[in-house]
Amino acid sequence: MRLKPSQREKKRYVVFEIASEQAFGFRDVKQAIEAASLRFLGEFGTQTAHPIVMESMYQGKTGIVRVARGSLNDMKSALVNIKGIQGKEAAIKVIGVSGILKKARFKFLKR
Repeated sequence: MRLKPSQREKKRYVVFEIASEQAFGFRDVKQAIEAASLRFLGEFGTQTAHPIVMESMYQGKTGIVRVARGSLNDMKSALVNIKGIQGKEAAIKVIGVSGILKKARFKFLKR
């Protein structure tokens, strides 16, 4: 059975940039974001936020995370709290947020 648009989960797309001297692989960044989400939000908060790092939008130092609308500020805080990836010093900066993936790509990511 299909859900009505008003009953679907509303999503936000958080565009982030990694401040580091080196580029990291997608798996390393995904693991760091998932670990930070669990550490900052806990299991229930992570399940509520439902963060998904989008592999097709990752470009070495920039990427997009899809998050539930109600947990947007919590997830932004979790991203900012990342201090390292795979034991190397790195920080994540939130560039912007959009409700539409296409706008997030063209407005915040440089191609």
